[in-house]
Order: sequence, then structure tokens, then C-alpha cells
Amino acid sequence: VRTTANCFLSWHMAAPLLELLEAQRAQQAKDGGEPIFVWNNLFIIRQVLAPGTSHDFNFCFDVAIKATGRTLAFFGPWHAPTMLTRIWCLAEIYHTVRHGCRLDVAMSAAGRVAFERALVADFDSITTALSKIDVKKAEAARPGERDEIMAMVEAGVGCQRLNELVVERMRAWVADAGRAALAAL
Repeated sequence: VRTTANCFLSWHMAAPLLELLEAQRAQQAKDGGEPIFVWNNLFIIRQVLAPGTSHDFNFCFDVAIKATGRTLAFFGPWHAPTMLTRIWCLAEIYHTVRHGCRLDVAMSAAGRVAFERALVADFDSITTALSKIDVKKAEAARPGERDEIMAMVEAGVGCQRLNELVVERMRAWVADAGRAALAAL
């Protein structure tokens, strides 16, 4: 079966693959069973380049994220999502916001249950997790990557504004999740 991607997958590559797949299935079930076909950044951007070559990361992210209209960010674990500490992932969320695309947060089924419990019983843990977002502290696998993406960020919106955009989008997601949890009660 041939189809078009309907979602850009944003995830920290150190995440356990089985948890990532479980989270994608859980999101698909949450969406009413509508299949999720992802653009995986492994197939969009070659993160390790030969010396003397470069990518236009803005162009790569713009094309992939804008074309799908939706980014699925994998939070594993929800209370300390490693993807929010990665420069690549923050840049992906920025492009999602920049193009007005939908942002969904995927978690494993167990992670979603724990998150929904925290919404009701320990909201401070959620605000604590989101307050740690800081693009200046974000990491990359290789120092050159980080420098290149930081240059892209500084030439664009700047670190402070990127932090604001990501936190703003995460707050909107938490509010939506809270409304859904209340409706389920």
C-alpha cells in the first residue's frame, strides 16, 4: 500500500524503539484508529555529513513538517522527556509552530495513565518538567551539529523566543490534555 505521510515524528534517538512504537499506536487509538504514517527524520536529514558538506536544515524541516501538517512528539518518560533536551527536537517543534501545524504528544499507554494521574493529583510535576525547556542547554550528539542548529535558531527567532514558543505550545497541549481528562471523568 502506498500512501502519503501525515505526521512528522519528533523523538530523541536514544528512546527505546518499542516504547516509541507503542506510543505511536496509543496516539493512533486516541485519534480514533486513523492510521499514522510518519516522516521519520532518519530519512529526511543525514545528520552525519562528510567533511566540507552541509545541509540547509531550515529547508529540510520546512518541507517535511509543512507537508505533513502535524508533528508527533514522543515523550518518554513524560515527567522528563528527553526530546525536550535535544536541539534537533526543539528545532522541529519550532518549525511546527512556525507553520501553524498541529502538535500532538505521544506517550506509551503506561506513560499516558501516569500523566493523566499527575494532571489530577500532582500538577506541579508537570510544570516542573516543562520549566526545564532551555534551547541554550539543549544537546546534540556531536558538537558541530549543535553549533549549526544554534546558528539557525539565532539567525531566526533567537533562543529566548524559541523557548517561549515551545513552552507556549507545551502549555496548550497540557491544557488540552487536562480538558480531555476531565471530560473522561
